[in-house]
Amino acid sequence: MIASAQFTIISLCDVVTSDTPPENPYEGQLWVDTSVTPPETKIWDGNEWAVQNDIETIRTTISILTEKDAQFQQTIDGLNSYVATLTETVETVSNDQGVLEERVLNSERRVSELEHTVDGLSVTMQEQYIGGINYVQNSSGLNGITDDWGYSGTVKTDASTDTQNNTISDSCFVLGAYSSLSQYIRGVVPGTYTISVRAKKTSTMSGYFYVTYNGNKTKYLFNKSTAFDWTDYSVTLTDVTDPTLRIYCYCRDASIYLADIMISEGAIPRKWTPAPN
Repeated sequence: MIASAQFTIISLCDVVTSDTPPENPYEGQLWVDTSVTPPETKIWDGNEWAVQNDIETIRTTISILTEKDAQFQQTIDGLNSYVATLTETVETVSNDQGVLEERVLNSERRVSELEHTVDGLSVTMQEQYIGGINYVQNSSGLNGITDDWGYSGTVKTDASTDTQNNTISDSCFVLGAYSSLSQYIRGVVPGTYTISVRAKKTSTMSGYFYVTYNGNKTKYLFNKSTAFDWTDYSVTLTDVTDPTLRIYCYCRDASIYLADIMISEGAIPRKWTPAPN
């Protein structure tokens, strides 16, 4: 008596960021289309890629994926029950019992590997989807200097080869001497948020980037009087209660380059994506 089974797991948690559609998409898959400016968030509805620019719609899709992940866990539980039944059957067989027991042990090991994979999928869902939406509008200057931003002094955007080679968005803001750039983010719900930015500073005069939250609390992503090349900076706020955040950068002497600015829910920095419009 020989029993065998083969199972294929497809991750339900992929978000693809590219300028071409993912191959073989499944219904509900998310794709950030970077072939257009600004990039668009799209979802595969079974027939075509539909543009999704509404945060609540994306949250609903994420909820559906979470439910599918739970259904997948139930399937694994069924596999455990099947292996237990198979073990009992093997115990009633005398001929070639050793070979059958070895096959059952192999099946149990495979189920254990599947359980670990499901745990990994759950972690991916939590870290990649809960808080994967960027709250910063025009967060890397792809649309120029828009009304989303307040600024003083000389602020421009840049898409030079150096910027394209060192940023995800291929674009950045450039602050000149005695210049500042800021944005208010309103309507956030209480919780944990991570702010991140990729920056470069060419002068040895002071320059800094910080976030203000809960009215008067401030945390710096960087505050330096030295030059530095493209570097990722981030800070996590674990106690946000006020619905308004403010990010602010000041440059005393030219220049500070700011790219891939991101505010998202959760305790880890996210890979940059544009905010839904």
